[in-house]
Amino acid sequence: SSGVRFGDIVLAGKAALTSPPPGSYIPALAARLAVNLAVPGPFSNGNSLGAGRSIEQKLFGRLYAHGDARVIAPLESQDARGLDLKPASVGGTVGLEYGVTNNTSIGVQFDYQQSAYHGTGMHPFDDDYSDVSFGIRRAARVFARDIVVQLWAKEDVNLNAKSHGQGPLAPHGDSDFATGIKVKVDF
Repeated sequence: SSGVRFGDIVLAGKAALTSPPPGSYIPALAARLAVNLAVPGPFSNGNSLGAGRSIEQKLFGRLYAHGDARVIAPLESQDARGLDLKPASVGGTVGLEYGVTNNTSIGVQFDYQQSAYHGTGMHPFDDDYSDVSFGIRRAARVFARDIVVQLWAKEDVNLNAKSHGQGPLAPHGDSDFATGIKVKVDF
């Protein structure tokens, strides 16, 4: 199926644990905390709290690698359909980002997340899931604030599809196009 929808609201914070100088080959480490606030409707991911650590490493020139590990805990024991949820699930991301200019970059990343569901008996819910994203990021300074605008396309892939006779990276048939705006606030 296709269509346009508005997603849940995500409030996220990130705190630098290390602050290497710009262009340094020293890895940048950060801690993250996020809250997902559900919007009414069938496409909501529900209310949840997430925490994780991230790393960014300059490889050479304007090419960087990044990754993160996270834990997500739902704030309810069941989803909107009444299906049982696990107390927590883990996930991670790895990717590459290339700085085209000083304030514009392009990137690709692979994301994996354990299923949040507990024993439904239905493989779309019980299976872990993953996606590949391609994006562009543009940074600017507006009203004395650092603003980052991101546009990305995401294709869901199922690493467990082999068990369902579909091959190791069979698409779920779910593509997303999205935008995000981040405002940097220094404390």
